[in-house]
Amino acid sequence: MVYKSIMTTDDLAFDQRHIWHPYTSMTAPLPVYPIVSAAGCELQLASGERLVDGMSSWWATIHGYNHPRLNAAMKAQIDQMSHRDVWRDNPPFCRGAVP
Repeated sequence: MVYKSIMTTDDLAFDQRHIWHPYTSMTAPLPVYPIVSAAGCELQLASGERLVDGMSSWWATIHGYNHPRLNAAMKAQIDQMSHRDVWRDNPPFCRGAVP
């Protein structure tokens, strides 16, 4: 499975005006390169250039992007509870599944 971006030129302009990206300067930010797809350890830019994600996202570092088993687990979870900021009060934790 491959993730497909729907980022537009307007989205990029909004990004440049309003969003600070970590690890870059707030006053002279690095350019943003739109990623249109991701699979495994590779990212594809809007230009068609393919990059190996050497730094990697926290969540993709071990299994890569769009791992089918992880995607299925996330889809199942969102039907139960999409988010809870106090994670220690959820049923898996109460059963001892989370250290």
